[in-house]
Amino acid sequence: EDDPAYKEYQNVEKMIKQQPTLYMRYRTYNTSKNYGCLYIRFGAKSGFTYPATTLGYKMPNKEYAETKEVTVTVKTTPYPKLTEGSATRTDPNTLIYEKVSEDESQGNTQHDYQLIYADSSKCAVMRDSQKDGGYGCEMFVSDPSSQPSQTCETL
Repeated sequence: EDDPAYKEYQNVEKMIKQQPTLYMRYRTYNTSKNYGCLYIRFGAKSGFTYPATTLGYKMPNKEYAETKEVTVTVKTTPYPKLTEGSATRTDPNTLIYEKVSEDESQGNTQHDYQLIYADSSKCAVMRDSQKDGGYGCEMFVSDPSSQPSQTCETL
C-alpha cells in the first residue's frame, strides 16, 4: 500500500460506496478455522463510521455448515504512515473494527485492514494487520460469482 502508483485506488470510502458488500475470494494466510462464504456488508454511513456492518460466514460442523452473522461498527481512518516525502495521505484507506470472538461478543482487540487496491466495482485487496506478521492479504469480490480484475489477482 506504500506504492504511490496505487494511491488513487486506496480510498476505502469510495470502495464501500462502489462495493457495499464484499465476498472473500482468497487469502494469503492459513487459518485453523474452516470458515466458508465469508463476506462483509457495510451498514449506512454515519460520520466516519459504518454502524450495523455485518460480517457473515459459515461454520462447518459434522452434519452441515451453520451460517453466522455478526454486527460490528466499522470506522474508516486515513493511512496511518507518512509517505511520499513525509506527506500524509488525506483519503481514508484503513478499516478498523473491534475483533469479534466466535461467541459473537466484541473483545478489546482492534482489527485493522489497510486497503491496498480497489478496482471500482469488481474487487479489492486488503492487508490484515493481525495475520502473517502484518502481511496477510485478503482479496474480495463484489459478487460471489464474479472474477477479480487482473490487477487484484497479481497484487
